[in-house]
Amino acid sequence: MGTKALGCIATFVIVSWGQQAALMRLAGEVGDKYTYAAEMTMRGLPDGGEVRIKMTLHEELTKVGGGKFTWHQTYSNITSEGEGELAMVGSFFKLMEAMKMEIVYDERAQFISASVNGQPVPAEVVGGTLDVTFPRDAVKPGDKWTGEQTVNNRKVKMEYTYEAEETVDRMKAWRYSGRFVENEMITSNTTAMFWIEQATGKLIKAEGAFTAKFDDKTLITSYRIERK
Repeated sequence: MGTKALGCIATFVIVSWGQQAALMRLAGEVGDKYTYAAEMTMRGLPDGGEVRIKMTLHEELTKVGGGKFTWHQTYSNITSEGEGELAMVGSFFKLMEAMKMEIVYDERAQFISASVNGQPVPAEVVGGTLDVTFPRDAVKPGDKWTGEQTVNNRKVKMEYTYEAEETVDRMKAWRYSGRFVENEMITSNTTAMFWIEQATGKLIKAEGAFTAKFDDKTLITSYRIERK
C-alpha cells in the first residue's frame, strides 16, 4: 500500500474520530417555512415510455408540542413531459396543486398521521421531505440503522449509514446514505444520499434512484430534491 493511500486512510480516521456522536432530531418553531425544488424521471420497461416531472414543494410548521410536529404542505409549478404510456402520469401529479396536506411526525421524523383537504389519509398517499427515520440513539460516522419509506404506495425498509458532518450552503449538516433492503419488489440503483440540517433536522437536499417491479412491468425512478 502506497503512502498516498495510507494518508487518505489516516485522514479519514482522524476526521471521523474528531466528529462527536450525532443525535438526530426534529426541531423548529411554529411559522418556520421551507421551499424545495423537486424533480424526478420515471422510465417504464418494457416499452413503457418515460416521464420527467418538476415541482415546487412548500412546507410550513403549524403546530409543535408533545413531541409532535405538524406540517402544512402544498405543491406548485408542477410540469411534466414524456413519451409512451408514462406520459399520462404527469396529469395525475398536476392534481397535487389542489391538495392541502397536513402531516404529523414525531421528533425522530416517524410518520404519525396525515390528512388531505381535511380528510384523513394513510401514509402512502402523502409525500414531503421527511420520508426518512432518524436513529433512536446518537450515531457516529459508519453507524447504521433501519427505517421505512413509502415507495409506490408500499412500505419498504431502508438501511441508513451516517457518513459525515458537512457544511452545505453555510449550514452544518449530517450526510448519510441509504439503500433499500429485504425487498424483492424495490431495489436501489444507486446509494441514496441525504443532507440534513443539524439545527432543525430538516432536509437540505437528497438524491437517488431505484427500480420497482410489478408483475411483468418495471419502473426505474431517479429523483432529486433541494431546498431553495
